[in-house]
Amino acid sequence: MTAAMSTPHIAHVGSADQRARYLPGLIAGEKIASGVYDATKGTVPVGFLTLLDGADPGQVKQEVSAEVASSLGGYARLGAVYLTSALPKTRTGKIMRRLLRDVVEHGEPQGDTSAMEDVSGLQAVQQAVAAAPGT
Repeated sequence: MTAAMSTPHIAHVGSADQRARYLPGLIAGEKIASGVYDATKGTVPVGFLTLLDGADPGQVKQEVSAEVASSLGGYARLGAVYLTSALPKTRTGKIMRRLLRDVVEHGEPQGDTSAMEDVSGLQAVQQAVAAAPGT
């Protein structure tokens, strides 16, 4: 056994781990987590979800936050959960996580948006972030 194998380590929790912890039974379409800057904690994860018809937004936010915290621990607790009607995507369908982070941190994209398929996803995220308490 090497020294590296015998030393304890803190597991890194990535956004895929958090996304996997979102309750599968929730009435949510797309879901993604992204790390954003926090002056106190450094980086905190935030979640973005699109809801399907019939979902209760308040209940979904509460259940997602509780599930992530109980599954991964308090250190991985989501700093916020934003419910939006759409997410910004590239032409190939990938969610533009960088734009999500920019909107939370700066209110608007800070870089190139030429790969974005449709601006309505970005506008929906900006509205969700602006409408959230504490912003």
